[in-house]
Amino acid sequence: MTKYDRLTQALTLGIAKQHQAERKKKETIRKRAERRAYGRKVRSLTKQQPLDQVPGIELRGPDYHLDHTVSIVAAWEAGWTPEQCADVSNLQILPKQENLDKGTASFCSLALHQRLTFN
Repeated sequence: MTKYDRLTQALTLGIAKQHQAERKKKETIRKRAERRAYGRKVRSLTKQQPLDQVPGIELRGPDYHLDHTVSIVAAWEAGWTPEQCADVSNLQILPKQENLDKGTASFCSLALHQRLTFN
């Protein structure tokens, strides 16, 4: 293999790696946009639910939050439809700090219950 061939091979490999990195970045951006759109749809549909059916809804306010038992992120990753995630059966009232500590996590036993309910 000549010096020219090695140089050409190295450049080709470098261009291929750069192209692959650019594709991966675009895919990440696309997925992030899809997840955000999913979250907006879920929140919109959640507002349309009969929230009076959520136990403890009267506590909702600064100290208690309306929470998705299976988080929006977890539902999106599991392939749930926005309607499934927003369903009143996936809603609960949590103390503010507990909800903030929970973040995007889901309660496993309840997640299993929801999966069985919707599948």
